[in-house]
Amino acid sequence: MYWIHRYTNYFMLILLLLLANIICQAQQMAQSIDTRLHGKVPYVVIGNYSSNTYICMQTAESYVVKKYNSSMGEWSSMATPSIPNRCSQLIFVKKDTTFIALYELRQGKNATFYTQLFDTSFRVIGTAKEWTRITVSKNFADIDIVQSENKKYIALLYATEHNDQTTAHYIIADNAFGNYTLHAIDLGDISSTTEMKLNVFNNGNAVFTIAGSNKDNLTESMQVYGIVNGVASATPINLNFKNTAYNYSILQEDNLQNKLIICMPYAALSNSENNYIWKITYDVASNTISNSSAIKMGSFVNKKNDIDAYANYLPRKIIVKSNGDVILVSEFFDMQEQMISTDMSHLVGSNPFRVNRLVKQYTYGDIIFTNISAQDSIIWQHTVRKNQATENDDGFFSSYAMALVKNKIAITFNSLDRNNTVQQALMATNGETIYAILNDAKIETRNLVFKQAKQITSNEIIVPCNRQNIFSFVKIRF
Repeated sequence: MYWIHRYTNYFMLILLLLLANIICQAQQMAQSIDTRLHGKVPYVVIGNYSSNTYICMQTAESYVVKKYNSSMGEWSSMATPSIPNRCSQLIFVKKDTTFIALYELRQGKNATFYTQLFDTSFRVIGTAKEWTRITVSKNFADIDIVQSENKKYIALLYATEHNDQTTAHYIIADNAFGNYTLHAIDLGDISSTTEMKLNVFNNGNAVFTIAGSNKDNLTESMQVYGIVNGVASATPINLNFKNTAYNYSILQEDNLQNKLIICMPYAALSNSENNYIWKITYDVASNTISNSSAIKMGSFVNKKNDIDAYANYLPRKIIVKSNGDVILVSEFFDMQEQMISTDMSHLVGSNPFRVNRLVKQYTYGDIIFTNISAQDSIIWQHTVRKNQATENDDGFFSSYAMALVKNKIAITFNSLDRNNTVQQALMATNGETIYAILNDAKIETRNLVFKQAKQITSNEIIVPCNRQNIFSFVKIRF
């Protein structure tokens, strides 16, 4: 009897632990119901207001705003905004007690932007108004819209071409889309592989950069224009990286000091070379480079500790710390093309017959965190291990989501294994890391699109889940 009683107590303890685990998982992950989305802009996360998350989604008929409660288990339709479902870009801006939608309608090279005002229940106020009308070039067809960190300023950037001469155009407006002027910068004859970016500070100043790239899309040079009170500097800062190719450019506004930080990793091409991170600090007010350093990686990252070349790690994010340090977050990426031949002779008798198929293999690997001090030395470096390998899908379900949770960095990603698990790494700013694995049988977690995740609160992210154009939205709480 004693053995049976002891066994019963042990069984009840296991059962209680399992129930507690299920409850914890339900608090960590919650899913909306499914809906089929359409169009170039299938959904836009408007934001989190009054403990509710708002998402504007494009269905077959029109856009509709959905409101999710705090548990993310229920949702309700707010309204059907009068936004054409053929728009090319769409953002929502909160202004006092109203929302403003900015959307783009494109016809060939011509683009027209409209604004539409809504109340807090997303009922239409007035009619849509034309904000600006532009014509873009063939080689620079993209139109970029960015917001300042405090959401008080909106910036629009595009380029035109005439007789092989390129002109960049930009608009910086407040969050009511008023008080703006269209400015132009003559760039001359530049390569079509050039990358242009516009970063906007919380005070309305901005930085316009032009990154010259080689055939491998690695950055070799850069021009930097400071924009103060809407007017660009007459003479740009020219940066030449000594004929050395760096892996892309990444820009981060330091709103406290009104500076722009650029970090680019360089790949060692032989065992005799070192891997570097080139760190550049640009002061907007004085239009000067206040610091430029090639930081040697030394023993932290080299060929001896399972990292073949630092330039394979794409710079994803810079986190500016209050003490002047920055944390550079980089992710391994590789794409290989392989022609696979299959012998089909058995289908046609003795005649030789082969089928060739081009396979693009995408690999999203480890994430590296590099803490660089204000004096440009490596304080610590840490690697989060992951291995996401897929074929012919552009790595749609690969990559990761990152959230800043108080003084910690949270990383979440698909394991893409048979267990359909979601893995999470939580790291303090001193480099300490805690691993956890979340499981939820109700969600096909393999289909979570973490690269499109958005942080909506101080400890929550919302992640789209895509299955054959059927969308769910999953909230993960850290």
